[in-house]
Amino acid sequence: PMLSMATVGRKSGKPRTVQLAYHEDDGSYLVVASAMGQEHHPAWRYNLEAAGEATVQLRVETKKVTAVLLTDEEKAHLWDAIAETIPQMHTYVDRTSRNIRVVRLTPEWTTRTGLLRLWAVESA
Repeated sequence: PMLSMATVGRKSGKPRTVQLAYHEDDGSYLVVASAMGQEHHPAWRYNLEAAGEATVQLRVETKKVTAVLLTDEEKAHLWDAIAETIPQMHTYVDRTSRNIRVVRLTPEWTTRTGLLRLWAVESA
């Protein structure tokens, strides 16, 4: 599956859009900063880290998301599922010696819903 992610360039301040494959995980979207296995990280990763948020479009639905870089431990736990959804990741890992990073994009509504659920549980 593919999504369109819009961010702001960290240096230029201009809108930037990129098409990315993703793996859905518990209401969030995991995107991989593979750059097709090149030796450098893709520019969108740095823009996303600087902004901490983006807008994604999946088919006709547009969502604001917050972005969190997964730890190596979190990535290892999810990597098999990601590679099953996005099989070309096996090839990209073989092409590079760098640590390919994974970013979790969490829709704002998911964050709000989770907080409301937490509040309801703690209030009970």
